[in-house]
Amino acid sequence: MDNSNIIRTVNVNEIERKYLIESINKGSAWEREFIIFQWFLNEFENETKIKVIFDLHSLSQKWVRVSKNRKSDEEAEKVVDYLDSTTIECRSFLGRPFVCKRRSIIKDMHLDYFIEANPREIYMLEVEGDQSDVSLLQDQFLLKLGDDVTSDISYRNINMGVNFQEDHLSKFLFLQKMFR
Repeated sequence: MDNSNIIRTVNVNEIERKYLIESINKGSAWEREFIIFQWFLNEFENETKIKVIFDLHSLSQKWVRVSKNRKSDEEAEKVVDYLDSTTIECRSFLGRPFVCKRRSIIKDMHLDYFIEANPREIYMLEVEGDQSDVSLLQDQFLLKLGDDVTSDISYRNINMGVNFQEDHLSKFLFLQKMFR
């Protein structure tokens, strides 16, 4: 993928910790809710992925390319390129590793539910910044934290991917029609 379809670029520094979730009673929508499809590209040195973010509140979709340069297990520098979706051929993702997840955001906490991944149907909490906000979730949503998997590379999304196949493409295209 060339750079001709980039609309704008944003640089981001992130510090995050990741936790498995043993149980949660989410029950309602959070501040922001998304369905995310992301494909991992192996032609770049950094962790690079193409993401389609379906915003369930605004009924919109965004395409981005994210290149992540890890400084440590917790810290990374990211370049986020917002893409012109009309230049992307979804069939070109067939055979690539990908994950599909629902993401719920409240403050700087991202609750991911992995729909298509390995392993699948698990919850993982990513906390960016202030770790003390986790107690808010524990009280409000009866959240029970599991293991801290920040340093476990098997829980990096790039290592949780499954091959994108025709049935995934069909589901993706159906979902995409709903957000046009």
